[in-house]
Amino acid sequence: MNAAWSHMQLPDSLLLGKMNKRASDWLMGKSSQVPLELLPHSKNMLWNRELSRTDGVLSSSARTGLDHTLKTLSVSRMVVGHTPQFQGINSAADGRVWRIDTGMWDKRFGRCEVLEITTTRSLMSDSQSYGTHSPGSTDCSTDDDPLTSIRVLTEEGIVDGSLRKAPG
Repeated sequence: MNAAWSHMQLPDSLLLGKMNKRASDWLMGKSSQVPLELLPHSKNMLWNRELSRTDGVLSSSARTGLDHTLKTLSVSRMVVGHTPQFQGINSAADGRVWRIDTGMWDKRFGRCEVLEITTTRSLMSDSQSYGTHSPGSTDCSTDDDPLTSIRVLTEEGIVDGSLRKAPG
């Protein structure tokens, strides 16, 4: 699907295997030491909000970290949650990060929305050649993969993903 789904920004070092092992060992009682990655701190991977800032601005270090993560995972975009975007699902960094937490845990404040990322490849058999989107399609295709479309499904209807850029 060419997208990574994450609760938050991944660390620059991307030592996921080691972090996963430490967390797993602690959760399974094999270690009594709480992994540092699980302790509250604004810069650790569970609490970092740099990619979800509600003003839409990504710092240069956040962009660098995002680019590193995307390159390391060989994907073209990251989808993150964890910080409500009360204006609705939106993208930043030229569509390289999508912020999907709309706060719908509290319907009084949040919008009920869903991010849909589809690829025509999944609809084709191996014997078919890759085509393009049908004429008149309003789906947001991406420069890195013109066969991928991104839409936001809202209570009001379907919105082309390219129209959902972060404020700022």
